[in-house]
Amino acid sequence: MSFGYLNEYRKINSLKKHEIKNIKKAYQGIIVNDIILIAKNKNRFKLLGKLDWVYYPRINILCDNIKNNTVKEYYEELILHEKSPPNEWKDKNKEKKLKEFYDNRQFKSK
Repeated sequence: MSFGYLNEYRKINSLKKHEIKNIKKAYQGIIVNDIILIAKNKNRFKLLGKLDWVYYPRINILCDNIKNNTVKEYYEELILHEKSPPNEWKDKNKEKKLKEFYDNRQFKSK
């Protein structure tokens, strides 16, 4: 078993301990409640339909925000966290096009 799978297994167990039930495995990590993607190997997550990853300090705090339906507000708060990646693109036009594309297709079925 590689470390990636071990980290993913630990995160899934933590989510289950906090009674979060809608969990799916994905290539990049774990999809929770069809709202967020938690990275497999790092303490980062992103909203589905967004490009920018953010750092989260503890999974129990993230779980509380998932249960309280305040994940979007928590995401906006953590974008400014010092450990969140800077999300700075060299090609600003490509960034703008991709973000518009993701925003337009985000949750169209819901």
